[in-house]
Amino acid sequence: MDAMELGVFFYLSTLSYLLNSILFVPVNYFLQSEFSKNEKININETKKILIYAFIFSVPIFLLISTPLIIFNKINILASVEIYIMACILFITSGLRDLLNNKGHNKINGFALLIEVILKIIIFYIICHFYSINAIGLIFSAIIAISIEMLALLWISKKIFTIEYRIAKNIDLSYLKSVFHLSIASISNLLQLQGYRIIYPLAGFQATSGVYGAVGNMGTSIMASFSSIYSQIELPKIYSTNGKYIINYIINSIVLIFIVIIFCIVLKDEIVLILGSNSYLSYSNLIFYGILTEGMNLVLGAGIVAMTIMGRTKNLSSYSVIAATISLLAGILISIYYPEKIFLIGLPIVLSQFLLIILLVINGKFKI
Repeated sequence: MDAMELGVFFYLSTLSYLLNSILFVPVNYFLQSEFSKNEKININETKKILIYAFIFSVPIFLLISTPLIIFNKINILASVEIYIMACILFITSGLRDLLNNKGHNKINGFALLIEVILKIIIFYIICHFYSINAIGLIFSAIIAISIEMLALLWISKKIFTIEYRIAKNIDLSYLKSVFHLSIASISNLLQLQGYRIIYPLAGFQATSGVYGAVGNMGTSIMASFSSIYSQIELPKIYSTNGKYIINYIINSIVLIFIVIIFCIVLKDEIVLILGSNSYLSYSNLIFYGILTEGMNLVLGAGIVAMTIMGRTKNLSSYSVIAATISLLAGILISIYYPEKIFLIGLPIVLSQFLLIILLVINGKFKI
């Protein structure tokens, strides 16, 4: 597939994830808190909350997408696709969180792994056997996530007890309590994937496409190991009230180095299998993906530990700082060194490292 089309695809998919963070992340946090309070799921109340969420999301989506359409940064068909994808992501992530919070973490980890595999398979088939544009590629991503969503719906229906009751009035004051978590989610997305918006808007879709394609290979490989590792080790953080976090971080670093060594040996073969000859000279970009996802593994566990210890006060502020540094550096690089593709990942990795340092200091983690 043409690198420019890949750049547009990453641009559109990032907009979809951004919309999901803005529109639906607070709702998901609220639903998970409600589910955790009761053994049975109140389906009537859940339906009512979901209906309100989708109704309120439409004008917010139009407010965000209309300027992009007017200034020809996105077309109407693509905007509809990214909204549909955001809705499906909301339902899928909500089901995964529900399963995980109710003690079915193995199913949750398996679902994440299946999603990664489905995306890789569909991406591989499309790139190698079909001529398709970015909008078609977004549609393929929607198919992959929809398959996961339907499977999770079927599994959830088999596992959980559903209680039908008249829905009570919904207290929207919960928005205040989850606001900082929503800000952290949005900031994290912009910090890690802001380049996917910056470069296409600056007219360098191909540069973004190449970095995204090769970097994603490293991200996917690291995510496969991370999902297994976190399912084994994360419960130890809960059982020790956060005290296991330093051990978790040390073991995570060891895992990251193992994956890096693995990819040093096989990076060219990985690029040829998952990509094409045209990406071979950029194979080192894989390591940006590994480091980014590896540090996400550490940050995710750190946030869990901080939550258990009651030290999340500055979390949203730190996330905003990291996102601001990453975005500003990304903008400067796109202006002065747009052709230097290996510079794209530098602010992402450094801002991730800074965020970990701030998290460790704020969390007062001790061995």
